[in-house]
Amino acid sequence: MAPNELATAYADLINNGQNSASWAKFDTANDLLLPAIEDNKKKRTDELNQTGQGTAEISFTATAGPTAPIALATLDTGAIVAVNVYESDTAKPTNADAVIKLDNNPAVKALTGVDQSAKGFTTTYSDQIFFYVPSQGSNDPIRLLGYRSSLLEAKVSP
Repeated sequence: MAPNELATAYADLINNGQNSASWAKFDTANDLLLPAIEDNKKKRTDELNQTGQGTAEISFTATAGPTAPIALATLDTGAIVAVNVYESDTAKPTNADAVIKLDNNPAVKALTGVDQSAKGFTTTYSDQIFFYVPSQGSNDPIRLLGYRSSLLEAKVSP
C-alpha cells in the first residue's frame, strides 16, 4: 500500500471494522488501537444511553488527517510509515427539550467553555500512528507499531 493511502485505509477500518475493503491488508489480530477505539465507542455510547436514552444519540467517524505521511525505507524494501487519523464523535439531542451535559467530560467542558448544549458537541481526536508496511508484492499484512491519541478539538455543534 502506498504511504499516501494508508491513513484513509486505516480510517476505513475504524469506521467499518471487518466490513472494510482494507481489513485483510492489516494485521488486525495484533493491533492494539482498533480494540481501544471500539472500547471507547462502547463506553461513550453506554454513558450517553444511561442518561439520555431516547433523547440523545452519538455517532462516530474517522478520516485521514491533513498531515502528509512520513515514510522511512527498511532494509527489506518495506517501510515504516507515520500517518495521522482524525476520530470525531458527535453527541446531540434527539428531543427538542433535551440537552447534552458534560458532567463527566471536563476536557470538553474546558475547551468549549460551556457545561451543556441543546445542539450537542463534536469532539475530535488526532491519532498519530506508525505502521510497518511490507515491500510491494509481499503477502504479509501491514502491522501497527505504535500510536498516540490526543484530544485535538471540541466544539458546540452548529
